[in-house]
Amino acid sequence: MSSVGGIMSQYASVPTLCGGAPEQLRLVVSVRLHVQVELADKTLADALAVLDGDGKTLIVNVFVGKGRREVDLLQLEDGKSPVFVVPDTAAVLVLRNGDREVRREALRLRPGAVNKLTY
Repeated sequence: MSSVGGIMSQYASVPTLCGGAPEQLRLVVSVRLHVQVELADKTLADALAVLDGDGKTLIVNVFVGKGRREVDLLQLEDGKSPVFVVPDTAAVLVLRNGDREVRREALRLRPGAVNKLTY
């Protein structure tokens, strides 16, 4: 532990984080994007996942009341998702039906209002 302003901190100091070279420290902050998916054919898929540009599965956040859930596979109900949140690194939407991938769509999401996607 280190002391910052007289307060004990469990976090590493900046020099420790960047190997003694603070000028090498890089902070990355993502923008949260709100999305809702609705399927024209409600039987097409029963779940969705979101991938980044490298194909890595992203965590999807669903806010419920005063709490939230984090999932990597979001279930659809009657062909529709709740509004969910992903980082701005989201690049691909994957629709699944059971264990089968049924469709991939490139994402072009915008910050601000909910991105309503219909397939």
